[in-house]
Amino acid sequence: MEPRRHHDLGGLAAGPVDREAHDLAPWEARTDALVYLLIARRTIRTDELRREIESLGPDEYRAAGYYHRWLHALVRLLLEKGGVTVAGLAGALATRPGDPARGAASPGGLTPGSDPVGRGTGAQMAGTTGPASGILQDDPTALAGAVADLVVAAGLLDRETLETAVAARVPGPPPVAPVIVRAWRDQAFRARLLDDPVGACIEAGLTLPPTWPRVVVLDNAGPVHHVVACTLCSCHSRPLMGVPPPWYKGHEYRSRVVREPRAVLAEFGLTLDAGRSVRVQDASADLRYIVLPSPPDGYERVDDATLAGAVTPEVLLGVAHPALLAIPA
Repeated sequence: MEPRRHHDLGGLAAGPVDREAHDLAPWEARTDALVYLLIARRTIRTDELRREIESLGPDEYRAAGYYHRWLHALVRLLLEKGGVTVAGLAGALATRPGDPARGAASPGGLTPGSDPVGRGTGAQMAGTTGPASGILQDDPTALAGAVADLVVAAGLLDRETLETAVAARVPGPPPVAPVIVRAWRDQAFRARLLDDPVGACIEAGLTLPPTWPRVVVLDNAGPVHHVVACTLCSCHSRPLMGVPPPWYKGHEYRSRVVREPRAVLAEFGLTLDAGRSVRVQDASADLRYIVLPSPPDGYERVDDATLAGAVTPEVLLGVAHPALLAIPA
């Protein structure tokens, strides 16, 4: 059996789940948009992104923030595939102002002929490992902007599409909310959603990108209460759920939910009957999950738009029951 890797957090001891909500920083939103658009265009793959994130050493992995690891992985993949060059990235960085808190932007060792990712360049980079200190030391605001400029210049993305995607990286109603509402109203559709999630979503007017991993809808109306996690990263069904909450990506949730799910659910205010079992579903690069819960009390007396407001990321991940803010008499 292979030894446990440092990115595998499932079952490790950790503190309380930090449930504080916050918006993405502009460079985080740009990194998120770049990754998802390039995956949708098959420029990069999810498993490749994971490979590069997991190639970080233990100290670097823990020191880097979530989206800084993503940015590191994206740069390495673009260098590997020839989407950007070391010289181009160094030049783009040199023209961008840095974060005042970090000082002026620096190429971080990115000079022609250098090896900032510790893996060589081009085809030589595939299949080897090494440090990534050059990229991780750069100001992420400048680096994300430089990568975006080069990706657009290379014709991999157009600027309007990218900026529209960046602006959409804000918390909001999950795209799948109307589909869940329809499943609550229509039992035949509910059965189709559980049996064929992609087909049912298309029927309801929500299309999943063809490049997206397989999705399974978990029925939480029965004796088993399902909870979704990703212990290795933060895999989730973005086309259905939208931007995931910060706690889903944090090490506390990823570590503890598979070890003590009832205690974690209690932190979210959810206490289950002793007779119900809890099953944690661990998402992966190839398989994603969402939860189909029972409808909230009083759902028959509200319209669809109001009912859709009860569908939150927490509900879709199984850490909360749907609830209406007000129920008409």
